[in-house]
Amino acid sequence: MKRLLRSFLYAFSGIAQAIKTQRSMRIHLFAAVFAIIMGVVTRLTPVEWAIIILLIGLVLAFECLNTTIEATLDRQSTEYHPLTRIAKDAAAGAVLIMAITSVAVGLIIYINALLRLLGW
Repeated sequence: MKRLLRSFLYAFSGIAQAIKTQRSMRIHLFAAVFAIIMGVVTRLTPVEWAIIILLIGLVLAFECLNTTIEATLDRQSTEYHPLTRIAKDAAAGAVLIMAITSVAVGLIIYINALLRLLGW
């Protein structure tokens, strides 16, 4: 049980480190809070909430993975290497794809919810 608890503490520490050191993570957290507020305002259905929460989790997880890749590559070498640049750019690109996808799906959900509230 101690090992399991320790694993959770390490995971939370990693999340805290990403929040503390990564501006993008803080931006994504701000967007997540905004998405939650919009969900309350537009009275999302349970299924819509599930989708929004899933998207928030995916974006934050992708950002943590991007941080992991960047930190690992920086640890390997401080010298510039084109393959390192490709790996870092691809990891950042994965976060961007997930974020754009989340915004697109979120817009569909929130616009639909707003129209529902207005009786359209």
